[in-house]
Amino acid sequence: MRKRISLFFAALLLCLSVSACSKEKNNTQPEETTVPTETMQLNETQEKRTDSCTTRKLFTSRRYLTDAVWAGEYLVFFNGNPYMSPELLVWDPVQETAAEHTIAGKMCIIGAMETEDGFSVALREDVGTEETPEYHYYFEYFDKNWNVTGREEITEHFGSSVFVRSIILDGSRRYAVHSGYYPSEVTFYDQNFRQLGKAVNTETVQRIFTGGDGRVYTVYQENEFDTTGLISHDSLVMERVEAADMTYYVIDAFAGTGKYAVCVYDAGGVYGVDMLAGTCEKLLDWKGTTLGRQGVECGQLMSDGSLLFLSGDGYLVTPRTEEEIAQMTTITLACHANKREQVEEYVRAFNQQSSTVQIELQTTSSYHANEWAEQLMQDVFTSETPDIICTNELDFYALAKGGALEDLYTYMERDPDFTIEDYFTNFFDSLAYDGKLYHLSNSFVLHTIFGKTAWTGEQEGRTTAEYLELIESMPSGMSLFGEECSPFSTLNQLGMLYPELWIDYENNTNAFNTPEFIRLLEYCRSLPESEDRNYYMSPHTSERFLTDEILLAELLLSNPYRYHYELIATLDQEEATLVGMAAPCGGNGAVFLPDETFGISAASQHKEEAWGFIRFLLSELYQAERGSMGLPVHRDLMRHQMENPDDATYGYGILETASPELAEATQEEMDKLFGYIEQTTVSTLYDRQLTEIVKEELSRFFDEKQTAEETAEHLSERTHERIAMTSPEG
Repeated sequence: MRKRISLFFAALLLCLSVSACSKEKNNTQPEETTVPTETMQLNETQEKRTDSCTTRKLFTSRRYLTDAVWAGEYLVFFNGNPYMSPELLVWDPVQETAAEHTIAGKMCIIGAMETEDGFSVALREDVGTEETPEYHYYFEYFDKNWNVTGREEITEHFGSSVFVRSIILDGSRRYAVHSGYYPSEVTFYDQNFRQLGKAVNTETVQRIFTGGDGRVYTVYQENEFDTTGLISHDSLVMERVEAADMTYYVIDAFAGTGKYAVCVYDAGGVYGVDMLAGTCEKLLDWKGTTLGRQGVECGQLMSDGSLLFLSGDGYLVTPRTEEEIAQMTTITLACHANKREQVEEYVRAFNQQSSTVQIELQTTSSYHANEWAEQLMQDVFTSETPDIICTNELDFYALAKGGALEDLYTYMERDPDFTIEDYFTNFFDSLAYDGKLYHLSNSFVLHTIFGKTAWTGEQEGRTTAEYLELIESMPSGMSLFGEECSPFSTLNQLGMLYPELWIDYENNTNAFNTPEFIRLLEYCRSLPESEDRNYYMSPHTSERFLTDEILLAELLLSNPYRYHYELIATLDQEEATLVGMAAPCGGNGAVFLPDETFGISAASQHKEEAWGFIRFLLSELYQAERGSMGLPVHRDLMRHQMENPDDATYGYGILETASPELAEATQEEMDKLFGYIEQTTVSTLYDRQLTEIVKEELSRFFDEKQTAEETAEHLSERTHERIAMTSPEG
């Protein structure tokens, strides 16, 4: 059986039910970056984070790089992870171009260095088992143009039972070989691999590298903390690096240049160590970069004073001049603590490509989230307003009715570089209020229901009455969503999780107080109760569909490939219908679940700069690179992901593996999915008060405190009152 889909969404949907919220080969040009800022609490006075650096992303394709070493005038990047493909990226820092080289075989790169004739790359091959480890070692040789000239096995110099972690060359052209874990060893060899001796005190060494002065430095553990060591050239004794103002709690260290033989970094920043003077100077404060020290794998100090860091991709951090800093425009973005992590990524990505605007993030910790949100809802109507507002977790209707947000349709219309037809405009329309688009998202999850066509027929979108007919037509022994699904959760699955499906907002009418809805309530209450009323995830498998045990299952579509995978693999080539949830007010019964939504403050003094951020989030390039947690709103990118599933990002960890036989979607499948998305008209706005109304009334019904008729009447009346309050005229 094919590997199954992750159960991540069980937790996601349970959360929704409770809260109703929620690598381009060759060269590329660097992209300039600005610096993000963060304020812990809105309006709280904080130290100003210095806009002191630009950050240039070296490669446009997504990379996963962990190591960088100098080989002559080139900087060689590679991933030292033995479970990833052994690829080299050779960067020319003068031309700022990169060339990619693939190493044949299942190898792990453990070093790169310059030779008389060109370059060599040290490789480790794991040929043993977990019980009996065995390793082979090689040098792969390249000429001065990085063309492969041969491979030499060097296992005999170490022995196949020795685990070599890295091989480097020092300034005297001696090999330093780091092997083992705890204890570890550092052994020195001459150019002919004659052993010169083993270093002393290296039992806890985690990494070795050649410093700017040609000597061998280490990162090792001392008294349970990491620190930096230097191995004496003559005695081979390792001693701790000591310097005035030297940071003690070192996270990592790397090669320096010029007067700084070595650089170290801690939680506060990066420091250059002048070994001759015995001093340590702070070169970089993490607060002045778009990078965080937690994500940095390694670094290099460049000859011009800039710092190169590996954080998945390669980034070159360069100090700004005072003039550049003075010309920067800073705008603010406020977001709730619950959305902080993802919004930080958005801000960082924007700042990495902008040379004129920086975004300062205003948020708070989860401990102060409610007070923060209350204060923000007051400030948005004053001069204290942030320029951009992430509307998630806020009272959107109060923002929209109060005139706190700009109509984004007007920005789309007057921007010559923006073409709205490139997007799923119906998704934008589903987020509109009174014909105006006050906030939007660049991606979404599509929630719907599907079943085997042989039982459901081909109809997509059904009224309450039509859903009742489908239920009544089920043969004996078949369950709607599975016996595990409680009565309360069955009703949620049928659409009550999203009250928006039952409301005609334009006319302020709803489909609750009807005979059909009353019948639906009674049907759900007749189902067997489960231990957990809120549990409604149906752990469906292809076997349960193929044996006709269940009629329907939910589909949370967060990337195009899942549509292709789920409907084909689950049903084993049988036809499927996207039935949708009940849609008594029209539509196909599917619901958009927007990801983070952003609006522009009407009181902002930097509206065009704010629009630049939103336009960036909508751009095809950004959506292709970002690792989307949902379906892209850009139509061409959606189609590209369906045609090229390897380029699609599997948000939420849905697929454990991609099935080769399902590698490409057919044109018919793509057209069907596009058509279904285009027919979807409802987005959930996470109206907390409306959700509470529904939960309260349904709980009373299932607790047998009121009849189905009373429940329908109460729902209709209270929903009418709520919509009247949130309408533009209310």
